[in-house]
Amino acid sequence: MSYTLAWLEAHNAPESELRTRLQDALVRATDAEAVIQETLDNVLHDYAYGGDLVESAQGAIAAIEQAQEEKDDVAALLEEERGKVAELTEKLEGERDRWKEELGKELADERKALETSLEMLQARVRELEAAPKTETPVVDRTVALRAAPAHVGKVIHVNFRNGGNQSAVELYNEASTIDEDPARQDEAARLYLCALAIDPTYASARCNLGNIYFRKRLLKDAIREYDQAIKDDRRCAEAFYNRGYIELEIGESRKAVGFFLQAIEIDARFADAYFNCAMALEQSSDPHTATWHWKKYLELEPKGTYSDIARSHLLRCTPPAAPKRPRARARKTDTKGAI
Repeated sequence: MSYTLAWLEAHNAPESELRTRLQDALVRATDAEAVIQETLDNVLHDYAYGGDLVESAQGAIAAIEQAQEEKDDVAALLEEERGKVAELTEKLEGERDRWKEELGKELADERKALETSLEMLQARVRELEAAPKTETPVVDRTVALRAAPAHVGKVIHVNFRNGGNQSAVELYNEASTIDEDPARQDEAARLYLCALAIDPTYASARCNLGNIYFRKRLLKDAIREYDQAIKDDRRCAEAFYNRGYIELEIGESRKAVGFFLQAIEIDARFADAYFNCAMALEQSSDPHTATWHWKKYLELEPKGTYSDIARSHLLRCTPPAAPKRPRARARKTDTKGAI
């Protein structure tokens, strides 16, 4: 019975009242035994002190019979309660088996669904791997990202690959020769990261690493690298330019103008910055200011790759000249008919 009570208590069974009734029955049975023992003690006490033995015995018998009846009632109640406990235990065991079966079925269904999803994902991966790799086309409305120039700061050497010494500049130069090759971009990124491990303030390497992230469409990572490059070197025009390029890509033309203007302030002959700044100004509904930047771009790149695009935009931004009207002429005095 102690196991059953523990089971009920552990599972918080709603039949907690049954537990209380069982405990009360046990208390009553104990009390009945105490009454019998007390009655016998009283009879012996009366006999020892010269009391009426017959009267005491009769009283004792009556008390014992009453206590025995109480004990019998308690025993019957206990037996009844034991039956209920057994019935409840059987019911709980049945519920436990049912819950276990239902849970097992649900888990099996979930596992089957996950396996199906995994198979679909694997099939999609195989499909993507088999598909021909295409490079993301460059949008005609903007020019490409600009790589940063070689680092001109201190040269730090580190043991790198096969025991050879390579400086941050050497790593940068090696990476810059392959970073535009889609098949070797990951290798170039590792080289730039190695250069940054040597010199964390190497803004040019960080800028070009941002370019790789951009080509992979990892815009948040690219923005992080450009922002850090700007913090490390406020004279890195390429970092400002590329940062503005991303803002223009995502439609934040006003923010893009600010970055392009900072790049132009650093490098007044930065043709691509003028081009994209003019484009951003057009999108910001400022064609008048855009006109000046289009003209400046064409001064620097009169025959460049995007010169024709710049000229077409310049024509759209330049307001048409007012039509010329014939100038008023003064009428000459006719002296022939004068008197």
